[in-house]
Amino acid sequence: AAIGGFAILNRTIKWGGDGHLDLVTATDKGASCFDCVEKATRWIYQSPCPVKGAAFNDTDGDGKPELLLARRDGCVIALTPDGQSRLLHQVLEEITGLAALDGSQGLRYAVALRGRLRLYDRAWQLVGETARLIRRIEAVPAAEEDLLLIHAPNGRVELVSI
Repeated sequence: AAIGGFAILNRTIKWGGDGHLDLVTATDKGASCFDCVEKATRWIYQSPCPVKGAAFNDTDGDGKPELLLARRDGCVIALTPDGQSRLLHQVLEEITGLAALDGSQGLRYAVALRGRLRLYDRAWQLVGETARLIRRIEAVPAAEEDLLLIHAPNGRVELVSI
């Protein structure tokens, strides 16, 4: 079984601690983790409201990545490999996108809100904000600098250095 809905993120990763390859899926309805070796669902997270963005990153410094989900209600939660969730941050506005940047300036988070893009540091302290209409954001992996792909409502995509 898996979570239904519109896919936001699909990633295969050795995540469960047993060396098995897992398929982790985040959709607008939640997230699920499927063990590809055992061919069994490890867990399903049903979100209480629509999920608008997802990313993988080590948020607590333990060396293991967590799945981050940005919910429309303004909550960013982290899901561990065993499916446990915890609140990372809450803004008092509707979130429309999320990207985790782990480049030359350390771990940072880009959060898209209605008409704005906010940049937070690892401790979720606000480090910058700009006015932008954004439909979706995503980090560019393995770049020398922190790069974001910004998808505008008019269909235009822009590569931005952060």
